[in-house]
Amino acid sequence: MFEQLTLLMLLVFSLAGCGGQQYTRSFKYRLHNPQKDDEYSTLHTMPDGALLTVTKRFDQPKQIWNLRRIQAWDTPQPREDKLDIDVGPNDEIFGSPLETDRSDRNDELFMDPAGNYLVIRSQQDDAAAAGWNLPRYDSPAPRTVLNIIDLHGFKLLRRTAITDPLLGAGDMGFSPTGTFMVSGLQQRSNATAGGIVTHTLRHAVETLTVPGLQAETVCSYTLVERSFPAETPSTPEDGRRIDKRNRDENVREVDEKQAAEQ
Repeated sequence: MFEQLTLLMLLVFSLAGCGGQQYTRSFKYRLHNPQKDDEYSTLHTMPDGALLTVTKRFDQPKQIWNLRRIQAWDTPQPREDKLDIDVGPNDEIFGSPLETDRSDRNDELFMDPAGNYLVIRSQQDDAAAAGWNLPRYDSPAPRTVLNIIDLHGFKLLRRTAITDPLLGAGDMGFSPTGTFMVSGLQQRSNATAGGIVTHTLRHAVETLTVPGLQAETVCSYTLVERSFPAETPSTPEDGRRIDKRNRDENVREVDEKQAAEQ
């Protein structure tokens, strides 16, 4: 069982002006709304130096996450703000603190470096989100909830459920200049003709307004992959023909991917 996050021990290291002697100051802060036995909390640093705790439940209602912001924690009068958000139905599995897998979605907190917004993305089905990005995996578009929070007033600006797979499963985040961006697989289609399966994958990079989420395409490209049925050559000439076709297709796919990366 995880230990309760009720008391924060904060250490500040600095250098004295005379003699260069190093000293340490410590601060103790007891949360107004401490974590309970059936909850799990993580601690984050915010762009303005404040601290953010995200508390989730092991059991239902797992869709309600409790956010706590602690400002001025290194002063005699810290301030704690509380905000509860609804991330939608989910079956999130919590790993141990030492694990680095994707069972805990704390990497889905995106903070504006200018300190204006916090965007939290929650995927209702991790398998669908992971499968969507696999080129030849027949996965439905992931269902996702975005919560957009105003960090100045620490209040919810917008909560929206989306089915756009680019926003749901793409790489998302703020650039160092504060632009909110997303990149990844936007659309996929499959077609079969003459025993040949053609996979068409459209990728895109977009900038998004916050909190409106209006998208502007920066660039897009399409990759085409073909799958051929297994064949047994009947003659040596047949074997050479099959080998040449497979080599040509592999070269074409490599060239196409390199051009897309550029």
